[in-house]
Amino acid sequence: MKDTRARIERLRRINAHFQQLDLTLEDESLYKVKPGQSFLARPIDSGGELSLSWHPYLRERWWAYAGAQGRLTVELPTNPSYHPGDLVTLLGPIGEPYKYVPNIHSILLIAYDAPPIPLAVMIPSLIRNQVNTTLVLLGQAQRYDTAQLDPLVEVHRGDRDLAWEGALHDLSQAHQIFAVVPQDDELLRFRELVEGLQRYRDAQFPFGPRTLFGVMQAPLPCGVGACDACLVRLKENGELKRACLAGPAFDLTTLKL
Repeated sequence: MKDTRARIERLRRINAHFQQLDLTLEDESLYKVKPGQSFLARPIDSGGELSLSWHPYLRERWWAYAGAQGRLTVELPTNPSYHPGDLVTLLGPIGEPYKYVPNIHSILLIAYDAPPIPLAVMIPSLIRNQVNTTLVLLGQAQRYDTAQLDPLVEVHRGDRDLAWEGALHDLSQAHQIFAVVPQDDELLRFRELVEGLQRYRDAQFPFGPRTLFGVMQAPLPCGVGACDACLVRLKENGELKRACLAGPAFDLTTLKL
């Protein structure tokens, strides 16, 4: 965990609601961030001091693409707005990189009524490694314009009833599934997701271990495991895990939803 300053070098409006920022960092070791890891960001004012306006009250969570030499790219909503030259302080990296099963050939990414940013950041590395990638946008997630994604990504859209064209095929072919849900009540929403997807499978063949993962996006007051605000409970022994340390992705078959 490090605290470093970053400068916004370039801004790209990728669609009506989201933007990508290219950052240069004082601590160059943080360019090695991997998909799944994020940062907690707060603006720095024109005098070079940490903003004391307390807006936002908590640091914003910025999801990062795999770092390139001399550049870190993050994706976030267009509100609030930023400009080239703006300075921010970044705390991180937060969490563990996404973990894939060995020899993965096909992956299914599901955004259930929530923006797919934590899923989108993994797409470039998946494509580079020749993993067949399908992105499903359900409910409010359909507003996410996918024109900027690699054309090799197969994109489907559907309603909140978890129905989309080719759903049975996509679920049966995927070696792993990663999903995001709204932050209002993540565990309840993930339970809805698991129950909805299970109807596509024979009841005698539930999702196996390391197959269906939920990406936790709850606000993180500290990001270092000190506040216990991001605790999730395991189903088998009731053990508590801190999403900021052990997450963000958890095997949904192991959680008490």
